Amino acid sequence: MADGALFEEAVRLVKTPFQLGSYSNAVFVPESRVWCVDCRQPIPYFARDCTFCDKVQPDPKAEPTDRDSDGDGMMDSWEKTHGLDLRDPTDGAVDRDGDGFTNREEHDASPSTDPNDASSYPSIIPTLCVEDIKANPFQLRFKSVSKLPDGGLKFALNFRGGGRTYFLKLGDDVQGFKVATFEPKTEMRERPGFPKPREVDVSVLTLRRGDKTIPLILRQDVQYNEYTATVVFPLDNAKFSVSIGQTIDIRNGKYKVTGVDGQQRTLTLVRVEDGQTFVIPHCSQ
Repeated sequence: MADGALFEEAVRLVKTPFQLGSYSNAVFVPESRVWCVDCRQPIPYFARDCTFCDKVQPDPKAEPTDRDSDGDGMMDSWEKTHGLDLRDPTDGAVDRDGDGFTNREEHDASPSTDPNDASSYPSIIPTLCVEDIKANPFQLRFKSVSKLPDGGLKFALNFRGGGRTYFLKLGDDVQGFKVATFEPKTEMRERPGFPKPREVDVSVLTLRRGDKTIPLILRQDVQYNEYTATVVFPLDNAKFSVSIGQTIDIRNGKYKVTGVDGQQRTLTLVRVEDGQTFVIPHCSQ
């Protein structure tokens, strides 16, 4: 196009600018935009991929209708229900009812708990840890067996190195164990300096506590350790010294100790109320 023609076309456009029709829905305003979930750049509301970093965006139709206006991690509807401030971003870190859990932790619990009621709080299990585990060598020793006039048997058990002696029958309890069974038994053993082996009494007296059994061989020490664990409950600034078979009360809940792992330094608890099992880790984990 000649220069003169270009000039005339420019003059025409100035004199007759573009006009919207009376029924047009076109509007000269910026389109709605949202932040990219990854790079936080503004992108079109209905974009499936970020135009800056290519990150796939969530479906707008799937977005929850509830909001977190102050960005404290608690939904507005929940804050409103429990009398919290929808415009205060710091109240998530507050323990409003003094139960040891913050408002945010009560919000995040499943199901959520009441931040205004000290008797309503999340599970305490995640707050427990094992501070220490000590091995306690089993001290009882099967000393002797004797026959009673009625034909029954009486067993003498004492502590390693002497001390108190218990005289017991089958079914009796001692140190938290029940005298469960007795098996008379002998075996031939070689003797240094003697040409022939000798018959030795190796009768076995079995003690039982729950599903744990300990066989005691006559006049021999038992190579078995009992463990005592120290459990820390920081919310109440409390510690519990426990061993297998004990039941402890923590925040009105009853838990039975069913296992102590000396190597992993963990403790297994069973909640008496519903039989649910929990493994409590070492405090350093």
